[in-house]
Amino acid sequence: MEKFLKILGLIFILLISGCSSRAPEFQVFIDRPLQSPLALVRCGPNFFIAENENATLRLFDGRGRHIRDIPGFDQIMDLTCANNIAYAADFGADLIYKLDPDGKILARFGGSGRGPGKFGSPAGVAVGPNWNIYVSEFYNHRVQVLDARGRHVRFIGRKGKKPGEFHYPTGVFAGPDGRLHVADAYNNRIQIFRANGAFLGELSAKKYGWNVPTGAVYSERLGHIIADGGNHRVVLADKKGRSRLLWKSDGLQKRTDKIHSPSRIFLDEANGMLYIPDALGNRVIRGKLLPGSGVKN
Repeated sequence: MEKFLKILGLIFILLISGCSSRAPEFQVFIDRPLQSPLALVRCGPNFFIAENENATLRLFDGRGRHIRDIPGFDQIMDLTCANNIAYAADFGADLIYKLDPDGKILARFGGSGRGPGKFGSPAGVAVGPNWNIYVSEFYNHRVQVLDARGRHVRFIGRKGKKPGEFHYPTGVFAGPDGRLHVADAYNNRIQIFRANGAFLGELSAKKYGWNVPTGAVYSERLGHIIADGGNHRVVLADKKGRSRLLWKSDGLQKRTDKIHSPSRIFLDEANGMLYIPDALGNRVIRGKLLPGSGVKN
């Protein structure tokens, strides 16, 4: 009898550990009024959402209720937040905006061009622990580093396929250790750099099967979470080199398990929520990463 109970106990432990590897269940967070949402970020108590079909930023509270629209942009492609300041990459206007949590524009910098301080369609923006700003430039095939005031510091990379080079980079993420994680979309890889621009390594298509990965975030507790747009999926690539499917779609039906070509993702580590904009479904969905994934509840 004692041996039987031990076996039952072992089966129970295995069942619990197996459950922690399941993908999170996604639910609709915001479904209107949205028009092709591309990116979102939480900054202070509110969410900023950028839309492809609208030259505005939309502001929502923490429960997903619409507060107001912020007009005057061209096409915001990416958003981030640091020290309660939101940063918006305006792909169409070649500008980076800084806003307070209520949507007031504090500053803007950039302009079209290839020289220092100029942008060629900024597709991603991130802020490092040293307050440097990192901007991935889609048509200039590089990442530009600026200081907290928007002044040029250095360029990282150039057009190409070699390590440290880019072919239409999109999402960019600065980790708490200062490392930079760049979605090198049309080279089908995620590249990793030191804060000074030194190349460290990559997550390759050969290993992970990426097809135009456009968004990447990194968690010290989880690893990389990748929006693999061409494969219509979101994948966790952990720190041991293993991958886990968090979400996948093979259709365009308007259901919480059916989103086409995820572009950007946002991980709120404070509550363990992963947010995915659904541009074709005109909504944002979210799923809580399960206990055992390393995210605090």
